[in-house]
Amino acid sequence: MDERTTVRELRRMVERFVRERDWEQFHTPKNLSMGMAVEAAELMELFQWHDAEGSAALMTRARARRAAQEEVRLRLKNPGRQKMRCVMCVGS
Repeated sequence: MDERTTVRELRRMVERFVRERDWEQFHTPKNLSMGMAVEAAELMELFQWHDAEGSAALMTRARARRAAQEEVRLRLKNPGRQKMRCVMCVGS
């Protein structure tokens, strides 16, 4: 995976990863939405005790910026999968 990897390729990689581990059985709307809430809380925790100015200043620190980038990267893996699964579940 690099800057040339397309969203379609990433989606296929995630789908294959999930299929190989038989995780689809756990990807219900309830489980996926709860997982997203937990993951979002981990990102919010990085900024919890900072005001708006302090949180912006925090992002000038390399270690904090890397931590936030990693949390965002992890969050981006779930939403597409959740939307695909939930759309199938509700028949939209």
